Amino acid sequence: MRKILITFIALFSSLVVSHAAEKWSVDKLSEWKELDADCKNSIDPAAHKIICEKREKVSHDLSAKGYCFGKIGQDKLEFSWHRCGKDSVH
Repeated sequence: MRKILITFIALFSSLVVSHAAEKWSVDKLSEWKELDADCKNSIDPAAHKIICEKREKVSHDLSAKGYCFGKIGQDKLEFSWHRCGKDSVH
């Protein structure tokens, strides 16, 4: 009985961690998309600098968690964030 309980707790804990990691990724990707649009469309030089720096920080966070932006052979206009793989631009 104890082994079953320990197994259940371990499984439940890993699901909670997995869900939290997935939520973090979704939140960061959404934040990056919003900052990217604002960075590209900002006309105020001071705001542009701040927004684009925030976007770069989020890019760094995503890269640190195993995300890459673009794949080899893609046009830069086609680049998007995805889990890094063998054909990813690093």
